[in-house]
Amino acid sequence: MPGVPLLEVIACSVADAVAAERGGAGRLEIVRALEAGGLTPLLSLVKEIVAAVSIPVRVMLRENPGFETNRRS
Repeated sequence: MPGVPLLEVIACSVADAVAAERGGAGRLEIVRALEAGGLTPLLSLVKEIVAAVSIPVRVMLRENPGFETNRRS
């Protein structure tokens, strides 16, 4: 629907994903190591989440912690 905000929720587990969908999320971002800023999750987790929910997912692609998009000199 145009004009309706999309709620994207971070999920680190299948339980997170299912709860987010039940809570009204319109899309998930699947990550691991959220405490490190989010890293690429295991493929097995992505497959489990995709099988457990019906909303679209995005997958974090970052293998190195500490990546900053706004570096200051």
